Amino acid sequence: MIEIIQKKDEGKAETQERKISSLPKNFRQIGSPNGVKRIYMEDFVYTYLHSEYRKLQERRVCILTGRTEKTEDSFCLYINGAFEFKDLDYRDFVPVFNEASREEICLLMKQHFPESDLLGWFYDQKGVSPKLTPELEKLHKKFFGGNNRVLFLSDSLEKEETIYLYEDQVTHRQNGYYIYYERNERMQEYMITSREDTPEEIKPEEVRDEALKNYREMFLNKPDKQPDSKNALLYATGMLVVLVLCITGISLFNNYSKMKNIEDTVAAMSGFLSGEKEAVEDTEYQVVIEEVAGNVEPQETESDTEEQTEQMISADAEEPQQETAETWTQPEAVTQENETLQQGFYIVQPGDSMTSICQKIYQDAGRIEELCELNGIDEADKIYAGEKLILPQ
Repeated sequence: MIEIIQKKDEGKAETQERKISSLPKNFRQIGSPNGVKRIYMEDFVYTYLHSEYRKLQERRVCILTGRTEKTEDSFCLYINGAFEFKDLDYRDFVPVFNEASREEICLLMKQHFPESDLLGWFYDQKGVSPKLTPELEKLHKKFFGGNNRVLFLSDSLEKEETIYLYEDQVTHRQNGYYIYYERNERMQEYMITSREDTPEEIKPEEVRDEALKNYREMFLNKPDKQPDSKNALLYATGMLVVLVLCITGISLFNNYSKMKNIEDTVAAMSGFLSGEKEAVEDTEYQVVIEEVAGNVEPQETESDTEEQTEQMISADAEEPQQETAETWTQPEAVTQENETLQQGFYIVQPGDSMTSICQKIYQDAGRIEELCELNGIDEADKIYAGEKLILPQ
């Protein structure tokens, strides 16, 4: 038996196990996983195994790495690394592993994923149903012997897949697994590096490195962008109070000036009339008073002045309220669609279609073909809720 040994514990070759206190916070379910043993595949690994730019290959073998961890009531396998194993020979559609293969796998693991353990392998055959044949099961037991080793079979042409777990000398088919999200710089770097070996037939714009490189940090470290409502309200209130005080002061000053003028006019008329009366008493002449036509405007009463002041205050108070409303709506210029486009991916919601997604993100339904090509979708209508779509920039 050819077996890759990593950790030794009392003469038994098995993967190191750790105890943890919590499961990933961000994950989604594929299929219907059940039982005490759970398989978690990191999102970068899932993207790499299902990459559309590998579609020209008839067969593809990848080595899966990661860690195993125990909780109080379950046993979890975390697949956080994968690298393609090339230059393999095949006998009756079954890969041929040998001693040289074992050494090369150890070397590649040390180079790309030195902190991870061997968890199993991935085998994709286009047009071949992903079922466990006796030949594949024998190969899995012989070369990847040991408990809790994963065999991931795929038919990327028909988009079918099955996953198996080997334990206690028996290979069990799993009903599903989980995709989880976390920082995974090593897998990210390997994906970018392996892109150099992409065939020339694949156009560079079909694979967007920046989206693969940056969307995870945007997803995990997205800042909360909320308007500072308290400061905006205090500022608007202060400006309104200052405006009211200014208007009130101007009105009082105008009223005082008008009252002063009236008082001076009345005093002058009183002095003039008293002087005329004394002159009439001292002489025998009579003073003839003639009426002279002229334009005399009535003075504003105090009630009229107060009513005008209230109208001015209410009219001027409307402008700051409008400015305040504009100030409130200013931060909302950064819409959810812009954030989704910046983070580089979109999670399909119930009721979504490719047309509605393009209209929502780009306001342009004409980008459906570009979105489908980037995500390896042959038919635009075949998408499902929870699926992650990498967005063209």
